[in-house]
This record gives sequence, structure tokens and C-alpha cells, in this order.
Amino acid sequence: MEISYHITAQEFATALGRMQAAAYKQSPLYWKLALFQLLVFVVLFASFGFFSIVGYDAIREYADYYDNSLVDWAFYGLIAAVVLYYFSPIIYNMTYTRFYNNHLFVSEKSAYIGEAKLVLQPNGIFCQNQGSEALYYYEGIYGVETIKDFLIIRIDRGVYLPIPEHGFKSKQQRQQFESELNMKLQRQTISA
Repeated sequence: MEISYHITAQEFATALGRMQAAAYKQSPLYWKLALFQLLVFVVLFASFGFFSIVGYDAIREYADYYDNSLVDWAFYGLIAAVVLYYFSPIIYNMTYTRFYNNHLFVSEKSAYIGEAKLVLQPNGIFCQNQGSEALYYYEGIYGVETIKDFLIIRIDRGVYLPIPEHGFKSKQQRQQFESELNMKLQRQTISA
């Protein structure tokens, strides 16, 4: 089976961002941060409840004893931790988006941008882009997934082929391509 499509730099950058967001949500770090967020909320809620019962005079006496510096630094540290936690997805996306969406990958001169042709062959996927040709063997392909408007073929940890939805003539062609590719991938894992 063969498909030909055209992908623009904007579409490629969008696919990268969506894949990055999906990978971030699947990582164990995301769930650890979510648990940390819940813990911070419970601690803050409990501390405000405790201080409303005890009264703020106890805090003032404690702060006066340590000349306010310890309480101030603890407060600033808590605020910094909460702000860092809440903005960590944004910081993560800002730092890694610059790495992934740099000009080498997302410029109009990139081999990933422009006209592309994919051919499913018996031993792998033949990919022909602007000035480059590659044969990706089925043993090296991690899998196929759909992320919003893209069909993503994960070749390796950092190598993937995003195929935009408009690259297929119809939904039937897309489903046929995906099922045929999945069937060849399963056949490859069974024989290996």
C-alpha cells in the first residue's frame, strides 16, 4: 500500500507538540507531580485549618522568637515550590519544545517537511521525502498511534513519521493503512 502526502512546517510542529504532551502525560513523573500537588493542597488546607483553630498569635510568637527570618524563608520556599509545581508542565513544554521544534526539524528545508511518500513493503516501510529515502524495518518500529489529527508511526525513541489526516484520501484508506501496518507489525513480533 502506498500513500503520498504533503506536510507543512506548521503541521509538523503541531504534531511534535501533541506528541510531546501525550508523552508527558504518560510519564510516571506526571503522576508523581500530580500526587505532590495533592499533598501540597492537603498540607496547606490542614495548616490553614490548624492556624485558624490555634490563632495567628501563636505564629507571631514563633516568628518573633526566630526574628521572622525562618518563617519568611519557609513561606517563600513553600510559595516557590507551589509555583514551580503548578507551572512545571509549562516549563517542561517551553524547554523541550525549543529542543524538538528547532529550525533543523521545522524549517521548510527539512527533510521531514514537504512532499512525502510511504510504501508498505514486506520487510519495512519505505519513506521518500525531499531528497532522502529510507527503509524502516518493522523490527525497529515501536508502534502506531493516533494523536488528534495525525497518525504517528514511532520508528525509534526520537524518530517518528507524523502523517496528517488530510494525507489520506478517505477514512477508509486511513483505517486500511493503519490495520495493514499493525498486522505487519504483529506478524513481525510473532516471528521474532
